[in-house]
Amino acid sequence: KPVAAKKEAPVAVAAKKQEAPKPAAKTPEIIAAENKAALQDTTVIFVLGGPGAGKGTQCANLVRDFGFVHLSAGDLLREEQQRPGSQYGELIKTYIREGRIVPMEVTIALLENAMLASGQKRFLIDGFPRKMDQAMKFEETVVPSKFTLYFECPEEVMLGRLMKRGETSGRADDNI
Repeated sequence: KPVAAKKEAPVAVAAKKQEAPKPAAKTPEIIAAENKAALQDTTVIFVLGGPGAGKGTQCANLVRDFGFVHLSAGDLLREEQQRPGSQYGELIKTYIREGRIVPMEVTIALLENAMLASGQKRFLIDGFPRKMDQAMKFEETVVPSKFTLYFECPEEVMLGRLMKRGETSGRADDNI
């Protein structure tokens, strides 16, 4: 009579629990390189002119006719100062109320974040840069601009437009 083979219980091998390696914290340099890569082949046109010169009006036409994304530096700054928990809110509010230029690093960061968040590749940047060093810093850290549109308008016309806009805009900078 054949003897039945004795079945042995499977041996349980205690496997070491493999922990997934924790990703290294991204340095500011790594983040900047990733952002720069994401914005490669991006078209940026700076749109400049005095307050009330018609930048926003003409940008709306270019968005409608050519599919650009319009980013107003002033609008981004006003939104950021209202955002709960913003580390820059009070600083921005003070600078705008006093008619001073917000530090370029803040404005550039807001513009870059808006560009990345849009997922688009064609931008009109309205009201920035205000000075050449700002343009150079933007182009060095974000992306070079293709060209600049500059709107000239007589000061009396701009003042009239701003005073009219100030009746309904609620903007702290729409004043004499």
